[in-house]
Amino acid sequence: MNRLQKAHGNGIAASRLCSEMPFELIADDLDEAERILTDVLAPYRSPIAPLIQHLRHYRGKRLRPALLLLCAKACGSIQPEHHTLAAVVEMIHTATLVHDDVLDEAETRRHVQTFNQGWGNKISILLGDLLFTHAFHLSSRVDRACDKPGLRRRIAAGDRAWEFASERNGLFCHHRG
Repeated sequence: MNRLQKAHGNGIAASRLCSEMPFELIADDLDEAERILTDVLAPYRSPIAPLIQHLRHYRGKRLRPALLLLCAKACGSIQPEHHTLAAVVEMIHTATLVHDDVLDEAETRRHVQTFNQGWGNKISILLGDLLFTHAFHLSSRVDRACDKPGLRRRIAAGDRAWEFASERNGLFCHHRG
């Protein structure tokens, strides 16, 4: 009898079990990504401790890091760089939530006061920027660790091809990096 059949026999909804199963495959990896996220923000606990503590309330399902880790697992195996990238994705997502709350003048998020309500718009924007900055810093470390000869050249060539295709199709949104 497989796990799904056992669960059904025990009265557990099959849909609930199926939705939890993918996360079980990467539970330790999600914990590692969470550890990286916590470690990155650890130096800020003293000067801006209340803000860092409040970030816990913005913690959601961690769907984006989970999808990244599941894709890595599906493509072979999860490497330490994937844990870092999972933390990066979550930091970027959280930063956008903080900034969005300012733009939307939101008062609550996940039943808790937003940063802009508690600390004002300027502090909220700076916190979001702090998260973005650390996310980009972490991702740059992964870039160096994974850089293969010619990879940047091929990426640049792909960027030029995208620009050419955009011009050809009348899309004038150039990326000049």
